[in-house]
Amino acid sequence: MTRQLALFTAAIVLCSLLTSCGGDDPAGIDPSDAQAPTVVATSIANGATDVSLIERIEFTFSEDMDAATINDTTFLVAGRSPHGIVEYDASSRTATVVPDTLYNAGIWHSARVTTGATDTAGNPAVPETLTFQTGTLDREHVVDWMEPNESTAGATPVSVDVLYHTLSGCDTDDDYFRFTLTETKKITVKTPIIYAPIVDRSPGWNTYFLQEDGDEYATRGTSAHTGETPSFFHTFLPGTYYVRIYNSYGLEESGFILYDVEFETGIPCQDDVYEDNDFGDEAAALAIGQHDELRGCYVDADHFTFEMAAGVTMTVTVDASFPQGAWEHRRIALVPPDGGDGVFYDGTDNPSTFAVTSTTAGSATFMVMFWEDDVDYTLDAAISR
Repeated sequence: MTRQLALFTAAIVLCSLLTSCGGDDPAGIDPSDAQAPTVVATSIANGATDVSLIERIEFTFSEDMDAATINDTTFLVAGRSPHGIVEYDASSRTATVVPDTLYNAGIWHSARVTTGATDTAGNPAVPETLTFQTGTLDREHVVDWMEPNESTAGATPVSVDVLYHTLSGCDTDDDYFRFTLTETKKITVKTPIIYAPIVDRSPGWNTYFLQEDGDEYATRGTSAHTGETPSFFHTFLPGTYYVRIYNSYGLEESGFILYDVEFETGIPCQDDVYEDNDFGDEAAALAIGQHDELRGCYVDADHFTFEMAAGVTMTVTVDASFPQGAWEHRRIALVPPDGGDGVFYDGTDNPSTFAVTSTTAGSATFMVMFWEDDVDYTLDAAISR
């Protein structure tokens, strides 16, 4: 009995001397891991020259790092200020330093990992420094890391609700991005402008929502000034979609824009049962008569078709109910089956009534689009001779 008591006491003493007993200690430090993490790869070689002025620098580590210690105080870039944005990807064990302004042109910089960065066991990283020399200040040296992405075929895949830093655009550069949704969402594309040159007129800034074949869901043009955040939204059903961002004027010489981009998800506009009818080849077929409980969303084109006999006139009336204080603008197109004289309207008349006469039998096409979310409307189609 005395021997058993002595062994039990010794086990308790041994446990108290260790940092943990039967698992990790309360602070999360693993005493069995005393190996300091090292940098095993970098995205640019030490001593590299002619480097981009917005070059991202990646450091890949030998083991999992504590993400809380990966920041702009433990990853430093000399030769510029401030330090920029530091992000960590746990799946690849890679820390990325992204400049939030231009590096100075034509000088040597040093990128340094300090001992403040630690692994998940709390071991400080072995310090690492690499040096590089930037190139000249021109378009070729402000090409961003997502290039080439000048078409839907080459669109850069992006995740929603992620902010992508320090991209560039010039007057000859279209940037295409691709995102996929598994449920209906409102997507707001935000493009904070980090830098835009002072020119005779403000650089034009355009955002397009597209299908893969290039057909446009919607577009918005605006100006771009340093410190501004142009944004544009659209409601999408599940699927894969494309965004085109480009400058339309103002950068014809050697100018360029630096911007961030985010594809932010939000609560979608509640659409009607006829979606998806955003394009002519997706038009929903309606019978002659009144159709209630239709719903318009912001710049969401609703396409419909109606069957017409030859020699008849069809009159279509749209009666819309807008949210309080909304802009009651609408765009309407009504084209007879023979493709003859149609009606095209941009305005605020409500109700809006239009008529076309057809010389041949077939499908008349109708489109209506609003510049507000949650527009309830009734569509009434009548035939007369």
